[in-house]
Amino acid sequence: MMDTGSNIIQAGAPIDAWVSQNRPHWSRAAIDRWDENRLQSLMPFVRSHYWSDRHSVNVFAVVGTAHPDYCGMSWEQFLAAGKRMRANKALLESNPEYYFDTGVKLPTMLFVSLNGKHWYVNGDGNHRTCLAKFHFARLSALGLATQTMIHGVTIDDYRVDWRLHDAYLKLKEALRAARSTVAGERAARNGRGLSVPHWPGRRPRLEG
Repeated sequence: MMDTGSNIIQAGAPIDAWVSQNRPHWSRAAIDRWDENRLQSLMPFVRSHYWSDRHSVNVFAVVGTAHPDYCGMSWEQFLAAGKRMRANKALLESNPEYYFDTGVKLPTMLFVSLNGKHWYVNGDGNHRTCLAKFHFARLSALGLATQTMIHGVTIDDYRVDWRLHDAYLKLKEALRAARSTVAGERAARNGRGLSVPHWPGRRPRLEG
């Protein structure tokens, strides 16, 4: 664990005050939505799945959440209006070293990814993730630490065979286009076969 001693305690002042004067470039980025249905549709193409309850995640690589109330908010908005943000801010100020601790986080912090590069909060940990992003950015700006990783978290890391998935989508589209073409040709033939000539003033006679 990085030993910054009293510097961490010093950096435990209210995070909002620092953010208002030192807004990170990513603070106004919208929090993306984790799509569980997309994951299920991709499961046939998943070539590996790694699970761990004591992993480390780069908080600056966390781009979204599965929580419907926070999707679409910016990180800065979430910092200001998260449901349990006030309590978590107080904990950050009283024990900033929590974010450096390598032990298993309790309550758990859950993350999920489809490529190991972009992470989504998939359960508990939304408020702590947001605070970690701003807290680590503050420490770096103050020259106190260069922390990016939060440790002791639980992850589901899926690796998808995107080439196979793309090939499947192309084949699916080709088959759809072929079926559409065949259906159109069949309809055209049927339309020509059912036509019956008609002469004004005479009733057509059908033979056979």
